[in-house]
Amino acid sequence: MSPSESDSYRLTRRRALAGAAWSAPVIVVASAAPAFAGSGGALDLRRGSSAAVLTTDGVDNYYDLQFTGLSVVVPTALSAGQLTLTVTFTPTSPGGPNGMVVFSAPTGWVASPAAGNVGTTVVLTYASSVTAGAEVQVQSGIHVGAELPTSVQTGTYVVTATAPGLASDAQSFATGSPRPARGVKPIPRPVVS
Repeated sequence: MSPSESDSYRLTRRRALAGAAWSAPVIVVASAAPAFAGSGGALDLRRGSSAAVLTTDGVDNYYDLQFTGLSVVVPTALSAGQLTLTVTFTPTSPGGPNGMVVFSAPTGWVASPAAGNVGTTVVLTYASSVTAGAEVQVQSGIHVGAELPTSVQTGTYVVTATAPGLASDAQSFATGSPRPARGVKPIPRPVVS
C-alpha cells in the first residue's frame, strides 16, 4: 500500500464518530419532572350529574345548562375572587348563535354578565376565600341557558375552572338535536332572578 492509499484508509476521529453515530444506539438520560412543575397543581372540576337539559318557557323549547353536583377541588389556598368558572357555548353549525342568558348566580358566586343579561361568555367568580384541598360546591340549578330555541341553537357548553398559578380543568355538556325526541318532556325554564 502506498502512503497516499494508507492516508485514505487511516482512521480519523471524524470517521470514528461518523461510524459510531450509525452503529451504536444513543442512550438518553432523562429525569422525570412533575406534570405541573413550577405551578401550584391543578384544579379538579367534577361534573356530578350536570347536563344540558331540555327546558320550556311555555312557548318554545331550549337547551339550558343544569348544574347538579358540580364542584371544584382546589389544591392550594385562594383568596376571594380568584376561583372562576367560565361558561362558553360552541354552536353545532359554524357561525351559529352562541349567546347565553344568565338566569341567576349560584349562591356564593357572582355572575358576569349579571342575571337578566345575555353574553357569549359567562364568568362565575367565587366570592369567598378557599382553603387548600377544599371542594367548592356549585349550587344545583339552571343558572345559564341558551339565548334561542332548540330549532336554532344547539351545540356544546364548556365549563372551565381557572385560578392563578393552577392548571385549569374543563367539562363539556352537549345539547340534543334541533328537534328533541318525541315523548321527552321539557322541564320549566327558570325565570331571571
